Amino acid sequence: LFGWLTMSGNGSMLRTILFSAWGLASAALVHSKRAELRSRLSAYREFVLSQAFDRLQKQKQRASSADGDGVVRLNGAEVDVSSRKAFLASAREAVRGVPVWEFATVVGDLVGRYQNHLRFDLSPKAIQALAQELMDAHLEVTERVLAVPAEERTWENTMQPFVDFNRATSALESSIDFPGHVSADKAIRDASRAAEKVLREFDVQQSMRVDVYHALQEYNAKNPQLEGERKRLLEETIRDFRRRGLHLSEAERDRIEAIDKEKNTKCMKFSENLAECKVVLDFTADELDGLPESVMSQLPVSANDPNKFDMELNYTTVFPAMQYCKNEATRRRINYEWNRRCVDTNSALLEEVVELRQERAKILGYKNHAEFVLETRMAKTPDAVMPFLDSLNKRLQPLADAETKELLALKRAEKEERKEEFDNKLHLYDLRYYQRLAEEKKFQIDREGLRMYFPLQVVVRGMLDIYQKLLGLRFERVPKGEAHVWHPDVQMFNVFDADSNQLVGQFYFDLHPRDGKYGHAACFGLQAGSAVRRGDFLDRQQIPVSAMVCNFAKPTKDKASLLNHNEVVTLFHEFGHAMHGICSETEITRFSGTRVQRDFVEAPSQMLENWAWKSESIQQMCGHVDTNEKLPDDVLKNLVAAKNANVGMLYLRQVVFATFDMALHTAKGRVDSAALFAEHLKKIMNIDAIPNTNFAAGFGHLMGGYDASYYSYLWSEVFSADMFAQFDGVMDFDTGRKYRHKILAKGGSQDAMELLVDFLGREPTEDAFLKDLGLVD
Repeated sequence: LFGWLTMSGNGSMLRTILFSAWGLASAALVHSKRAELRSRLSAYREFVLSQAFDRLQKQKQRASSADGDGVVRLNGAEVDVSSRKAFLASAREAVRGVPVWEFATVVGDLVGRYQNHLRFDLSPKAIQALAQELMDAHLEVTERVLAVPAEERTWENTMQPFVDFNRATSALESSIDFPGHVSADKAIRDASRAAEKVLREFDVQQSMRVDVYHALQEYNAKNPQLEGERKRLLEETIRDFRRRGLHLSEAERDRIEAIDKEKNTKCMKFSENLAECKVVLDFTADELDGLPESVMSQLPVSANDPNKFDMELNYTTVFPAMQYCKNEATRRRINYEWNRRCVDTNSALLEEVVELRQERAKILGYKNHAEFVLETRMAKTPDAVMPFLDSLNKRLQPLADAETKELLALKRAEKEERKEEFDNKLHLYDLRYYQRLAEEKKFQIDREGLRMYFPLQVVVRGMLDIYQKLLGLRFERVPKGEAHVWHPDVQMFNVFDADSNQLVGQFYFDLHPRDGKYGHAACFGLQAGSAVRRGDFLDRQQIPVSAMVCNFAKPTKDKASLLNHNEVVTLFHEFGHAMHGICSETEITRFSGTRVQRDFVEAPSQMLENWAWKSESIQQMCGHVDTNEKLPDDVLKNLVAAKNANVGMLYLRQVVFATFDMALHTAKGRVDSAALFAEHLKKIMNIDAIPNTNFAAGFGHLMGGYDASYYSYLWSEVFSADMFAQFDGVMDFDTGRKYRHKILAKGGSQDAMELLVDFLGREPTEDAFLKDLGLVD
């Protein structure tokens, strides 16, 4: 057909024949691909149905009917469960034509999976097939919206289909990409990452659709009288289309789309490299002198030398070694290898992505990537961020200078005692070690001894109790046999409102390290919540579900998992993110939970960190591992006083990261990330970077959503301190519930500044933040 249509009066018959042949070949190829696609699409559904049969058999749940115990109802139809073959045959018919997002609900209801549509048991093939189903389903919804005539556009036929789709597929997307972070099976991790890459590329393509942009403009041109979340969604969606360049020429749009695909691929590869990187060093016992027994006992004897121990570099080994190992050469070697992880591959990936970000920003008419990013943040422009960082830097320098002198004095004394040369310098591998010594000397705190008072189970139990009372919630652990989890170590909890007993959400704890697992501490929002207020009743259309992923030492038969106090703070912080998601009461999932302006996202959790630093709440989370005794009063007093120990240098370190991030994303041309980081480290902290290393190669924040945004950790601390100052002690439950409903429940449905003013009753100030750091009286 294409060949005949292109034939003109002076065109050749040969050209017509060639074009016709090309058209026929293309049609045959499309037919072949569709046949292949139909086969692939069945893999996800076949797998889920097969798993449903296994679960039904295990639970021995049968619906009573005329046919006896061998029948259940699925999607309104009777399904034979007398055998796997019979079940699959009848179940296929029952769900034929059911959209993928409804399929998850239908099968979930069959096996009693109320409102949680996450799947952690998908095979690699099923993961790939589910990704394809989601893309096909999205295209169907899009075409349905585009088919509406301009004059007939309403919220219900133009925006609501996308709102419904995004809500219903939230858990399905997590079922695809989350296993890449946590699965113990490398084949599943690989399939997850490959499917995520395909989905990201698809998202880029869909975000560049001019026809969808025009459809939304048609609706907006009718001046719809929208309020609240609906008004915000329409405005932000149209804004985001413009920020993707849909108002530009086709050539410029094509380049932006190509850039987005390329940088997404590179960012995923950066994270994958770090996750799969395994560095093992061997040391003698003398070289590890000072390393806590809790860490030392976990190190296996080296297979290459029975007189040495193997240390795999991760967060459970590196930080204790940098704090306690007396041997400077050991600390230097560990620090060197830690900051050389993926140094060649990831340095190049980061620098290439920065170039792509800058090019994209220029096409869109911005000076640089930082200006582009900050347009939608609280800060609005780099001109607001840099003065904030510069001011904080100047305020902190006197504190940091005094701390440096103190640490150098400690180093000099130790070197004289060990009869070693003193170079009158602080190196990166010195900081944690001498900061610990200074803290122990000043506050008489034995950090390793403190661990005995913070067994993981005791800390978790106390933390959950505090959060329940503070926010008006009730947590209930799901029995192991009933919990759908991705690893035997994982625990699952239901969350209920303490007053109404209504199910609010669910969360998971995955607290121990394993090969291939995400190596930091983080909270993952797995299923976005959606709730509609109907008078006094809150109709929860979909509950939010979050996962806490950490890497605390795993308990053994003979030894409990003991946390240091910094890990207690981390646990409290990350669980704050989980509660931000769980307490969400927004209708539209785009605004659910932590989906707020990036430079506010840390503030709610940072505010909740304060409970890990107050005497009354600390005592609720501690108990000696052998006696269950609480911390002695003098130790507790010193621990609380030590909150601001070394605060000058610790906060300057954050200033280094933030200014490096801003310099990276305001630079002109290709940057040398290692040299740029070394420059800022020297300028701000007067410390030399170790040659042939690059901290940035392991700085996952810059490739995981915090590009031109790392300042937000410091920025949001101003707001977190101001919010905490409203509490009359840590057991002020009335203010806790106010915080839940005015801050956490609102998610991103309003600007962060509006939420702050509503909660504080005034504009926020930095007074509480500066006072907390000891920078003002």
